[in-house]
Amino acid sequence: MQLMTSIAVDDDVAKELMRLAEREGKEPADLVRQLLARYAERQRYLAAIDEGLADIKAGRVVDGEEVEAFLDDWARSP
Repeated sequence: MQLMTSIAVDDDVAKELMRLAEREGKEPADLVRQLLARYAERQRYLAAIDEGLADIKAGRVVDGEEVEAFLDDWARSP
């Protein structure tokens, strides 16, 4: 799926975008697509961290000794 949109940015942001695009050897639109993809990836990462913290808070954790025992059993299995 593709979404086409336009946004208004301040002159200083536009100049910085142009400078960065030139430095990277990319078109400004390509750089914006890359930045948006990285932003979305970071948001997914932060959401996963929040989910893990919620699990900890709710007590959905496994004791380290249990993990070690599981790994020992797993390493010995054929």
